[in-house]
Order: sequence, then structure tokens, then C-alpha cells
Amino acid sequence: ENSPLARREFGEITDVIESVLETEGLTVFSTVVLPDPSDPRRTDAMLVVITADGYVAVHVWPEHAYCGFDVHLWSGIERQAGVRDALVLAAGSTDISSYRIVAGGMFGLDMWKEHDKKKRTALHPSLRCRRHPSTEGRRNRYICSQRCLG
Repeated sequence: ENSPLARREFGEITDVIESVLETEGLTVFSTVVLPDPSDPRRTDAMLVVITADGYVAVHVWPEHAYCGFDVHLWSGIERQAGVRDALVLAAGSTDISSYRIVAGGMFGLDMWKEHDKKKRTALHPSLRCRRHPSTEGRRNRYICSQRCLG
């Protein structure tokens, strides 16, 4: 909220977001703006930036000076925090909120097994299986290899 970036033209916003992502090491393939920003009846828009590592959906409501970012990386998930911080800086607001949902490790990519390991080691201790500590100490208690609910 209170983002100066949200009050700029959609073309400028697109340029800023693409530049930020490229600076963070992502390869941008394409960007789509929905709905058509030239439609005078629409004041909000969504930009979807497709990269080699995932996508970034940008929700823009200029009348509320709001920019929201959904970052989904299926490769290179260790860069997520850097991408988030760079996008927040580009938005220019100090009124921010953030949460993280880990969903990396897309099957079919060369590195999915490595990404899956990185994702699993980040589980909070309260989510580890209490009954079967021999399950590598990384398993979510609800999907323990012993299929318990402990």
C-alpha cells in the first residue's frame, strides 16, 4: 500500500518490474497485462511476468496506491527472498506485508530434486514428525513416511 509505483503508467510499471527481476538474475520471457490498460473503464490491472524460473503476478490498483506481488519460483527458490526485497524496494512503500508459501521443485526440471531438498530443510520444527524422528528429521508430521499424524 501507499506505493508510488502503483500510480505510474502500466508500461512504466512493466519496465520497472522486468528490470528488477533481471537484476535479480531471472530471465524474463514475456509479460502480459490484463485487462487491457487502455480501457478507460478499468483502473486496476494485473501484470504477469513469465521467467525461466517461474512467474511474478503483480496486482495494481492505482486509486489505492496498491501493488501486490505473487512470486512463484519453480527453479532457484533460494532467490525468493532477494526477489521479494527488490520488488518491495521498487514499489517504494514502507507499508508492506509478506508471507511465504513454499511450492518449489517442479518435476521435469533438471534441478527439482535439489530444490525439493532445500524446500524441506526449511520446515519449522513444529511441523516435524514427533513419533518417527528417524524419518530424516525433515518430514511434515502430516505426511511422515510412516503415514502417522504425530
